[in-house]
Amino acid sequence: MPADLLSLTATAAVRLIHDGKLRPEALMDAYLDHIASRDPTVLAFAHFNPAQARAAAAAASPGPLQGIPIGIKDVLDTADMPSQYGSPIWTDWRPKADSAPVAWARAAGGVVIGKTVTTEFATRKPGPTRNPVNPAHTPGGSSSGSAAGVACGPHRDYAVMCVMDFAGPTPQPQQPDVPRLDADGWRQAALAAPAFARPQGLLARLLGWL
Repeated sequence: MPADLLSLTATAAVRLIHDGKLRPEALMDAYLDHIASRDPTVLAFAHFNPAQARAAAAAASPGPLQGIPIGIKDVLDTADMPSQYGSPIWTDWRPKADSAPVAWARAAGGVVIGKTVTTEFATRKPGPTRNPVNPAHTPGGSSSGSAAGVACGPHRDYAVMCVMDFAGPTPQPQQPDVPRLDADGWRQAALAAPAFARPQGLLARLLGWL
């Protein structure tokens, strides 16, 4: 097992967890330590509770994403965390249920590490997130926190992120290695998802999921 857990792809980490060579809590702790060192400058998270993330890792369900830390863009509902959509009018709003992508990820064993900053309603008004390459600049939007989190080189704030990318903002400032699962990993995760949350559309068909 690599001494540097943050260098693992999500697929490699899952294999180590399934083989009993890596505990989800150890993987989570590595990401939490990295976030603690970087996020005071980058401000990628709209909601971040280390104790909650650590407890969720300890209780991670078996599955193709077991124990993998996942950042959730704050336009996707999470029943156990605020969902504020980047807007002050939704401050501290707590939805009653997870959105389908979050439910899918959790059913596959993924662990939500926190909610990442979005522009207001995923449109134009920016949030506080700074570009990790140059904090005087913006990381772009609408997925500003998600983009900044994966660009916190030489490591990232989570192994997988869940975003809604309407017009191509997510690759800003850099995301050469997201998603971190190979095609087989995503296929297994899709097959493990509840029927209502399984991915639809061209990509799923091309990969033979449908």
